[in-house]
Amino acid sequence: MKHYFIVGEPNAFRSILTDPLTTKPARIYDNLRNITGGATIFTTNGHEWHAKRKAASPAFSSNHVKRMTRVALEKTEEWIYDRVKGLNNKSSFDVGKEMLGIIPSALSETAFEYDMSKNERDFLGEELELALTEFTRTNPLRLLFGRFLPERRRACLAVKNLRRIVLRIMTAYRLP
Repeated sequence: MKHYFIVGEPNAFRSILTDPLTTKPARIYDNLRNITGGATIFTTNGHEWHAKRKAASPAFSSNHVKRMTRVALEKTEEWIYDRVKGLNNKSSFDVGKEMLGIIPSALSETAFEYDMSKNERDFLGEELELALTEFTRTNPLRLLFGRFLPERRRACLAVKNLRRIVLRIMTAYRLP
């Protein structure tokens, strides 16, 4: 019987992720492949992971990291101004929902120089929630009979929509 551990200490987490002998358990990460459409840097191990990491390394050059840091700080300042300072003393908000709204647009702008609209961000969040809810379930019968379940078919459509969004962002990034 294998044991799984949750790590909350950043230095231990970094050591585990950078250790070449550490492998991502298929039981957990194979579910993500249903959403990503196959092997990614987040779901692979060994030589395949190393090749994907090497291919992604130019994106983390010092110039890109400086630009990403600047944009991330701008996004944070915008959020503070728009959301936090606009509240009166009696208002409250769900920090988790706010972060789920900020992170996709900040990532798309910092990593791909793509300014995501509020509608795109909201749509991405809804589709991602549907896909993650469906494809991280562990009921093996859903794999066999999923095509007969409307929520499974809707989750498959959500995955297609997510891929379209990613393709749109990547296409805009590649244009001169």
